[in-house]
Amino acid sequence: MSWFVNGTTSNSRDFQDRFQHFQDFSSNSYILTIVNVTLNDTAVYSCSVWSYIHGAGSQLNVT
Repeated sequence: MSWFVNGTTSNSRDFQDRFQHFQDFSSNSYILTIVNVTLNDTAVYSCSVWSYIHGAGSQLNVT
Protein backbone atom coordinates (compact mmCIF):
# COMPACT_ATOMS: atom_id res chain seq x y z
CA MET A 1 0.00 0.00 0.00
CA SER A 2 2.60 2.55 1.10
CA TRP A 3 6.01 2.78 2.62
CA PHE A 4 8.10 5.37 4.38
CA VAL A 5 11.86 5.54 3.76
CA ASN A 6 14.30 8.29 4.74
CA GLY A 7 11.58 10.85 5.33
CA THR A 8 9.73 10.16 2.07
CA THR A 9 6.39 8.37 1.76
CA SER A 10 5.58 6.43 -1.41
CA ASN A 11 2.10 5.13 -2.25
CA SER A 12 0.81 2.42 -4.53
CA ARG A 13 -1.32 4.16 -7.15
CA ASP A 14 -4.02 1.53 -6.67
CA PHE A 15 -4.70 2.74 -3.13
CA GLN A 16 -3.73 6.40 -2.96
CA ASP A 17 -7.25 7.77 -3.52
CA ARG A 18 -8.91 5.81 -0.69
CA PHE A 19 -6.19 4.98 1.83
CA GLN A 20 -4.65 7.92 3.68
CA HIS A 21 -2.13 7.81 6.49
CA PHE A 22 -0.08 10.11 8.66
CA GLN A 23 2.21 9.96 11.64
CA ASP A 24 1.04 11.67 14.83
CA PHE A 25 4.24 12.48 16.67
CA SER A 26 2.40 13.80 19.74
CA SER A 27 0.86 10.39 20.46
CA ASN A 28 3.60 8.29 18.84
CA SER A 29 0.96 6.84 16.48
CA TYR A 30 0.54 6.15 12.80
CA ILE A 31 -3.04 6.70 11.60
CA LEU A 32 -4.67 4.90 8.66
CA THR A 33 -7.92 6.30 7.24
CA ILE A 34 -9.92 4.46 4.59
CA VAL A 35 -12.50 6.52 2.71
CA ASN A 36 -15.49 5.01 0.89
CA VAL A 37 -15.07 1.68 2.67
CA THR A 38 -16.33 -1.38 0.77
CA LEU A 39 -16.86 -5.02 1.70
CA ASN A 40 -13.59 -5.82 -0.08
CA ASP A 41 -11.72 -3.75 2.52
CA THR A 42 -12.34 -6.45 5.15
CA ALA A 43 -8.82 -7.47 6.17
CA VAL A 44 -6.17 -7.41 8.85
CA TYR A 45 -4.25 -4.13 8.66
CA SER A 46 -0.86 -3.85 10.28
CA CYS A 47 2.03 -1.46 10.55
CA SER A 48 5.59 -2.68 10.41
CA VAL A 49 9.12 -1.39 10.63
CA TRP A 50 11.56 -3.63 8.83
CA SER A 51 10.48 -7.23 8.56
CA TYR A 52 10.86 -8.01 12.25
CA ILE A 53 9.21 -5.08 14.05
CA HIS A 54 5.44 -5.13 13.65
CA GLY A 55 2.21 -5.37 15.55
CA ALA A 56 -0.32 -8.17 15.35
CA GLY A 57 -2.56 -6.00 13.19
CA SER A 58 -6.14 -4.84 13.52
CA GLN A 59 -9.03 -6.78 12.02
CA LEU A 60 -11.50 -4.64 10.05
CA ASN A 61 -14.83 -6.32 9.32
CA VAL A 62 -17.07 -4.45 6.91
CA THR A 63 -20.70 -5.57 6.95
